[in-house]
Amino acid sequence: MPAPRMFWKVLYNRSTQAGIAFVGLNNPYQDPSTIPDDVRCTDICSQVTWLTWSQKDVVRGYSYCCEVNDFRKTFTDLPAFTVTSILK
Repeated sequence: MPAPRMFWKVLYNRSTQAGIAFVGLNNPYQDPSTIPDDVRCTDICSQVTWLTWSQKDVVRGYSYCCEVNDFRKTFTDLPAFTVTSILK
């Protein structure tokens, strides 16, 4: 059964209009040198102080974070809502 190459989730606080998109790569056997090809928006995980996971661990699941408006440029099926800041 085929599995998706990536998975994502967007967290959004409607009252503050703050949001963040998380993207995970779904291949624990991926060659680390090919990961930049799968990063579709600017990684901003370093700006989010409450994240505690090891995002660069390919075996456990490589992941990255994006500003929602940057994320929308590639993932166009995200529903419309206004985001004015990063959910920190």
